[in-house]
Amino acid sequence: MSIGGTNLGETLSLLGAQVTNLVLALTVILAFNAADEQVGVLRFLQLVPTSGSPRS
Repeated sequence: MSIGGTNLGETLSLLGAQVTNLVLALTVILAFNAADEQVGVLRFLQLVPTSGSPRS
């Protein structure tokens, strides 16, 4: 199925990735009382593996 030229599976995958990023950050804040800087480092480390990879 296609939505505006985008595959439905790809759309759901991207939505799931965003939800995971939000939940992970909130978990770190609430469970470990992480400071702003620590959450920033976590977000940075989540982006590092994909920052240099080409998109198809």
